[in-house]
Amino acid sequence: RGTRVDLPYRDDLIDRWTPEATAIGGMARVRKGSKWSWDIVDEDAPLQTLAKAMWGKPFNYHSGPQMIEMFYKVMRIPYQFKMDKGQKKVSTDREALENISAVYQRAAPLVDLVLHIKDIEKKLSVLRSGVGADGRMRFSYNICGTETGRWASRKNIYGTGTNGQNITEELRRIFIPDDGKVFLSPDLEQAESRVVAYITEDENYIKACEGGDLHTTVAKMLWPDFGWTGDL
Repeated sequence: RGTRVDLPYRDDLIDRWTPEATAIGGMARVRKGSKWSWDIVDEDAPLQTLAKAMWGKPFNYHSGPQMIEMFYKVMRIPYQFKMDKGQKKVSTDREALENISAVYQRAAPLVDLVLHIKDIEKKLSVLRSGVGADGRMRFSYNICGTETGRWASRKNIYGTGTNGQNITEELRRIFIPDDGKVFLSPDLEQAESRVVAYITEDENYIKACEGGDLHTTVAKMLWPDFGWTGDL
């Protein structure tokens, strides 16, 4: 049945974030015939100004070849790699960009802008395409979708929705319960530790879990001479 969406609030978020993404990145989705593409709409936007100063032309951060050229050829950052189906490939994904930003200070302003814009665009994508015609969002779940046994989530078979396990706190606010229903957000306090304690039947571990602050108990074991007062 899907989850009901507060459409006015959804539209308000779209109106709020669209100008920000365009103003910072200088790019927007433009329809060309039956297809959408990313075009430069503002060369004075901070990202485009920075890019033109470095290589003298507009920068399409949605283009893999341009990302590789900008960071690894123009800025001469050492190549970042990732394994893809057993092959080592040059990468400009989030992990690679975050590594670049952390190590190479000259690249940090450009990386931070790109990641910030892409975060906004991802939110906008969920808000625009994720909601069905009836104002509800539906997700697809795969109960054997990961090697660890955790469920996987993605768009539904009709092409709407998104990863239902990766909804940010900001986006979570668009969901509202059906009439007569409520949403709960339970906090399972130290759940994993309690599971380990009872499965292993370790009485001391169980006592530590049920006796108050488990983290403080562990800290006392590691640093017994730290001057503990017993006052949580």
